[in-house]
Amino acid sequence: MGTVLADAHTTHSDVRYKKDITILADSLNKLLRIRGVQFLWRDADKAQSPQIGVIAQEVEKEFPEAVITNKDGYKSVAYDKLVAPLIEAVKEQQQQIRKLEEGNNELKTRIENLEKK
Repeated sequence: MGTVLADAHTTHSDVRYKKDITILADSLNKLLRIRGVQFLWRDADKAQSPQIGVIAQEVEKEFPEAVITNKDGYKSVAYDKLVAPLIEAVKEQQQQIRKLEEGNNELKTRIENLEKK
């Protein structure tokens, strides 16, 4: 029998448990293809107030590791597995912002130099 590496609040993530580590690629574009949605449950036994979430089939196309399919074919999302792509997407956006800032600063410098002439 194996050892459980999680409790109700954490998932063990120590590098010593892992091998073949690679950084997620293209996370921003993948996340852009997943919709955040508001919805109501069809099941009357579930809360009938508006809910928020994602569509498992959309997530599965981009991050199959984050979707579980039960014996009846219904899909569930392990939302905690979307944290890593979100982190990488923020980093990708930050790179884009830095490039835009650099371009903006170059333009400002050119304009200032033209105004001095």
